[in-house]
Amino acid sequence: MKHVQDHRKPTDEPNLRNAFAPVPPDVRELLVRTARSVKEEEKTKSRKYRLSPVLLAALIVFATMSVGLAVSESVGWSDFFGRFYHGSVPSPMQQALNNVEHTAYELGPITFTVDEALCDGMTGIVSISARMTDGSAALLASTEDYGMPISSSYLDTELARLGLAEGTTWLEAARQKNLPLYAVHAVPQPGQYSDDQYEDYLHDAEGAFVDFSGFTVNPEALGDAVSLELFLSVSAIDPETGEMTRQWQDRPEYTIPVNRSILAEKTYVPEETLATGGFRLENVRMELRITGAYVYTTFTASDAVDHENEAWVEDCYQVEIVGADGEHFSTGVSMSGACDDSAWPVVVLSDTIMIDALPDAIGVKLTYSDETVHLLK
Repeated sequence: MKHVQDHRKPTDEPNLRNAFAPVPPDVRELLVRTARSVKEEEKTKSRKYRLSPVLLAALIVFATMSVGLAVSESVGWSDFFGRFYHGSVPSPMQQALNNVEHTAYELGPITFTVDEALCDGMTGIVSISARMTDGSAALLASTEDYGMPISSSYLDTELARLGLAEGTTWLEAARQKNLPLYAVHAVPQPGQYSDDQYEDYLHDAEGAFVDFSGFTVNPEALGDAVSLELFLSVSAIDPETGEMTRQWQDRPEYTIPVNRSILAEKTYVPEETLATGGFRLENVRMELRITGAYVYTTFTASDAVDHENEAWVEDCYQVEIVGADGEHFSTGVSMSGACDDSAWPVVVLSDTIMIDALPDAIGVKLTYSDETVHLLK
């Protein structure tokens, strides 16, 4: 039996109007979104898996930071992880993203371009931008959000770029600015490789739409490349009625090379016996890949733990892996975790963090409320 978890910890939703302090780890982890079996049907409105409202807290915090997107002409995965999770993309990951094949596809009035893509043997990520082919002015919204207000958070820059009041919808903006409105969607469909996928988007400083999507993969199903379809969709929207007047869709094939190199490995062992909720922490193994570290935390359950009552899963997830100084690690590329209890009473939690090198020592906090950092070396 394998339990898939999204690492959500019980927490009160933050007051977004007062969220100008560093985002706590439990809130950060709430930003994780895993969409199951992302599939699109012809002539139906595409489903968009949007971040929960808690995301706004992180984005408001980001408003106090010095950022480069306002003067940038493009956005990429470094912006995605930096803005959503305050993480820095590892150098090998950025190099791999820079070497992507920038394939372009024309669909109706839009040109889609694969900007960045990679697969580390465990997770694949793709970003695809959408721009007007002829360079004309237009509004590009997501297929789910075109009837909604334009985001006023620092997740997206369109409201400020257009100089519109908070609460203005995409339809109202198209009418006020006398601009055509298109709803777009551009995501990979990993098919046989995965059924776990996440997605969100950003606009760049000139209004181009960039769709970001990641998916976990089964390493045993991979060869030297991931061959998948890209689902591309454009819908022309009547700003007066909100109705779709024309639609274009395509599913071109795209191939992502697989770099499954393991750059370093280390197993961290507690300096003392550590136990919580009927579980003893045995060790934490980290596997460094180009995208950061895959983290595997091993516990042994005591005889008192009822395996049939799955409440025990929460006991394991109370344990948080941190730096030796107690600082939190940035959310990693998979943005989801798993709990494998197939070898019960041994339980292994898996997760990802975004780091360039494995530390000499790490720490753990045993419960949500405990700030004590226990060292592992």
